[in-house]
Amino acid sequence: MGIFLHIDKKLVGNIFETLRVKLFFYLINLTIMKTVWKNPKTFLVLLASTLITGSVLTSCDKDEIDDNNQTYTLSGNASGSKEVPSNASTGTATLTGTFDTRTNSLTYSISWSGLSNSATVAHFHGPASETQTADPLLDIVIATNGVNGTAGGTVTVSDALEAALVSGKLYYNIHTVLYPAGEIRSQVTTIQQ
Repeated sequence: MGIFLHIDKKLVGNIFETLRVKLFFYLINLTIMKTVWKNPKTFLVLLASTLITGSVLTSCDKDEIDDNNQTYTLSGNASGSKEVPSNASTGTATLTGTFDTRTNSLTYSISWSGLSNSATVAHFHGPASETQTADPLLDIVIATNGVNGTAGGTVTVSDALEAALVSGKLYYNIHTVLYPAGEIRSQVTTIQQ
């Protein structure tokens, strides 16, 4: 006497289709959850998605998210020819640094030489392209001042500065008495690590 097992292909197909749809909406919710910690307004999108799909709401801590594109390396070589409008300064400066999107932490170091006289102030400005000017977003802390000098620090940045930075629309410049609007300037270049 044998055992006969009948498999209903339509039932099996429906089960697989249900699993496929639930997996699809799970992946959508997971993607949304990765952005919720950055912008609480996305919670409403997540809630609507959950109500529509009937899937379970889950949460995660932003430190648990594995995103490889959260740190940027910064650089920028300033000169008078890059100011808007350009000028005849022979001064130059070099910026190096990092930006971490998880903590909004910007670490920078700037060294300059050959300015017309001591720096009066230095700023990060934006948003602006290479041919535009913009208001200061952040004062740069001058460590040693003179025609040759250094600046640097670690700061938590505003959303406006972060947006300008990652879009390539942030620049820094160093002001002097002879060039009160800025003697040397450079766009800040970012590379994702």
